Amino acid sequence: MNKLIQRDMFRSTITFFSILLLTSAALAQVPNDNASNSAYSDGWQTGDNGGTGFGAWTLTGPTNTSQGGFFIGNSKNNGDDDGNGDGDINTTGDKAWGLYANSGQTASAVRSFSSALSVGQSFSLRMDNGWIDSGGTVGFGLQNASNTNRFEFYFVGGASKYQRNDSGGVQNTTLDFTDGGLTIVFTLTGTNTYTATVTAYYDSGTSPQTDTFSGTLLNSGAIEKLRVFNYNAGSGGAHDAFFNSIAVPEPAALSLLALSGMLLRRRGRRT
Repeated sequence: MNKLIQRDMFRSTITFFSILLLTSAALAQVPNDNASNSAYSDGWQTGDNGGTGFGAWTLTGPTNTSQGGFFIGNSKNNGDDDGNGDGDINTTGDKAWGLYANSGQTASAVRSFSSALSVGQSFSLRMDNGWIDSGGTVGFGLQNASNTNRFEFYFVGGASKYQRNDSGGVQNTTLDFTDGGLTIVFTLTGTNTYTATVTAYYDSGTSPQTDTFSGTLLNSGAIEKLRVFNYNAGSGGAHDAFFNSIAVPEPAALSLLALSGMLLRRRGRRT
């Protein structure tokens, strides 16, 4: 190997590790949180603020806590349990954010983003709705500063499919009911447009289902808040709803990660 090639490889190595360090630093700043963080070691209450890049939670439920409330729990315990052993949506220690509601009541949790979602950014979360009584609803909304929904995704007890709500009204997705958990990735593609990819997981040996859809948002205003809710899903642990693993990946972090991968492949061709 001549000195010119050696020098070029040395420079590529230095560049690669510099980009890798920058990538790690950028990814460390990605807004994210999950129920295993220390902020929830004593349960889930208004004012809790785990992870990074979000405001504190505001939890709203009935005065009678037998009819609705909030807790940190094991998402494997709702529905008919975790038949395929994948842990449903739990993070470390079998933990997820839990909401229960019955007797016509609603439990909802709202959290603001540190900055409004910008065009090109994505928001992701995991949801495990459990059983839902007829007419009950479990899901989430992305809201503006005035707590007005711009997008919703949910399941209504007795329906055949998960539904989305945007400027086109309430529309069915292709996804069948599951108590095994879902992963949702919402991407803001324009000031008032979006694309979402939802993957549903099943305990019965059925392969995961994925639906990707696009649309125009409801109402107006920047997306600044997340609302998760359980409206009257029913009594008992099988009807508990769970959410977990929220994140807002930054485009800059994703670009750096892609660049570091390109450099790694380039170095691999030269050795």
